[in-house]
Amino acid sequence: MYLLHTHAQPWPLVTSFLATLPPGSIGADLGCGNGKYLHLRSLLATPHSAHTDRAIITFGLDRSSNLIDIAVSNVPQHKSSLLPDSIRNEVCVGDALLSGYRSASMDFAMSIATIHHFATEQRRCEAVQELIRIVRPVPRTKSTSDSQESAPGSSTGSGPGRFMIYVWALEQRGESRRNFEGVSTTSASNTDGQPEAQPEEPSAPAAAAAEQDLLVPWVTSSSSSSSSGPASKDGPSKDSNGTIASTSADQQPAVFQRFYHVFRQGELEDLVQKAASGLREEAQRTGAIQIPEVRLQGSGWERGNWWGVWRVESSSKS
Repeated sequence: MYLLHTHAQPWPLVTSFLATLPPGSIGADLGCGNGKYLHLRSLLATPHSAHTDRAIITFGLDRSSNLIDIAVSNVPQHKSSLLPDSIRNEVCVGDALLSGYRSASMDFAMSIATIHHFATEQRRCEAVQELIRIVRPVPRTKSTSDSQESAPGSSTGSGPGRFMIYVWALEQRGESRRNFEGVSTTSASNTDGQPEAQPEEPSAPAAAAAEQDLLVPWVTSSSSSSSSGPASKDGPSKDSNGTIASTSADQQPAVFQRFYHVFRQGELEDLVQKAASGLREEAQRTGAIQIPEVRLQGSGWERGNWWGVWRVESSSKS
């Protein structure tokens, strides 16, 4: 089930993705939230470990200064109260659309549960383009094909030059199903608080598109502050049935509406293709010698999310 513990624990495929990176890789998590992925294989989190020869460094960036304050010391291997000054995650406040990192300066990049918060397709496209921009392209070899390529036992590929994206899925399945009952869409036509139609059976294209833009209530109160609000980056709190949590009226909690664009199957791949095409057109227009190409390494559905991994390759201007 998609419960509160999923906000604190890394998604398994993200961990697998980081495990496929070469030692010494440097990358960025754009929209890192509370930094729960930054310590994985991190040289900064375990500077005296015997495994530093296999370590990597992941820089964290988020718009929220409150989350960055949490992320800087989010190192589960150490109790925060006993955390040495030398053990910290490298983080900064910044914008996932314009990170400030140099172009082609990272061996890898990630955007986990971030892009679905951008309210327009243009902004979501720009967020993908920023991931592509900061990743250092790898040369395309003769053995490279247009098909998906993965290392043995891996669905995310291997080596440098890759980026990973996770977004909320409109299609929910089985025990991982998110219950959006009581969640309003941004469409003015549905304001009566009734449950949305099942995502697999849209009534019409326009209505189906409206169903993808949601305002999800975030409830903050003294009893739930530890499990909801800013520290829970991936989504709102839920009860034991996986339903978005609510509180009684006499508690008078603060309720904030957070925007989510939930992705249909195939939409994430289409978005990345559109973003890459835009960058290629810009490179051709400006006369760039190297034109980036983006190739899908693997994609799928996990616990109510669509995910994908792409590799950025360099190709000479013909």
